[in-house]
Amino acid sequence: DIPRTQRPPLNLVFLVDVSGSMQGADRLQLAQQSLNVLIDQLRPQDRVSMVVYAGAAGVVLGPTGGDQRLKMRCAVYPLQAGGGTP
Repeated sequence: DIPRTQRPPLNLVFLVDVSGSMQGADRLQLAQQSLNVLIDQLRPQDRVSMVVYAGAAGVVLGPTGGDQRLKMRCAVYPLQAGGGTP
């Protein structure tokens, strides 16, 4: 384990499945809760991006600094499962 203060800056990209198969409290909702826990652990020098896919793929959060927690939560909150996965 590396102490948090000695950890190099993180550059995290999350690919989130929002297809219909992710419906249910133990799927997409659990992923959203997990992302919110991670958001609380970020430092200002860390970066997070998020891409979703179902019938198509799209960027919902471009590279965002760890100090922009509200912006990240605003990208995570509205995610809904639906559609198919080709």
